[in-house]
Amino acid sequence: MTSLTPEALLRLRRQLVQSAFRAFCSTVPPGRSGPYGRGMRPRLTFARQALLLQLGVLALVLGAGLGLVALLLRSELEGQFEQRALAIARSVAADPAYAVDVASGPPSVTGDAQVRAEQVRHRTGALFIVVTDDQGVRYSHPNTALLGRRVSTDPSQALAGHEVVALERGTLGLSARGKSP
Repeated sequence: MTSLTPEALLRLRRQLVQSAFRAFCSTVPPGRSGPYGRGMRPRLTFARQALLLQLGVLALVLGAGLGLVALLLRSELEGQFEQRALAIARSVAADPAYAVDVASGPPSVTGDAQVRAEQVRHRTGALFIVVTDDQGVRYSHPNTALLGRRVSTDPSQALAGHEVVALERGTLGLSARGKSP
């Protein structure tokens, strides 16, 4: 067994550290022989480059996939909200008491159409239920100041006997709307 002097051990250790460091560095600047000289850049091995490329592609695919799923879910939810609004509109339109209320007099805060519509709105969790006459004048609305005024969206298709579902912006903001004759 050979014994090494402390200087030889130190020199061997320094060589080992330098060779290990050079394995990760691409250049050594002129005039610098130390392992931590300025301008040294870590060398990316092929395996690391491949790993980074795979991670980048994975992140891109995940981002695109999540974006598509979000678009599909949004479209599906909007369709469900529209169908729910149409179901509520159909049930309100099928009640003959509303026709009697509208024909009996002008809209009022204490009118039967307003009271009934508010009860249905609370039971169903709808944002609003608006009952109009054949001119598009409101007989019910959550904002009672709008009673007796014309609706903000076009009622012509519903008044022509067609059911309508749409996402529209009105006095209460963006909402899914169902209109039934």
